[in-house]
Amino acid sequence: MATLTIQISWEYGLGIIGAIIASSVSIAWYASSRLTALETSMEWVKRTVVELKLAIENANAPKPAYKSGKKRASKDTSRSLR
Repeated sequence: MATLTIQISWEYGLGIIGAIIASSVSIAWYASSRLTALETSMEWVKRTVVELKLAIENANAPKPAYKSGKKRASKDTSRSLR
């Protein structure tokens, strides 16, 4: 089996390691800024609380004891045309 030997001077080795570190830092910075934007957006919490409040109010609304004597108009007008 043949062996492969790669010889790199210390300047190039340091440059390669520096590039790997710099790219890792930039990726981490980008991902952190994206997550921070998600964490600080509280609009979804406000919307959820408003929806829950409306659902609770609708569930606790007083129910009428009897129906009114008024009849509603039919939404299906195709039957009246026949």
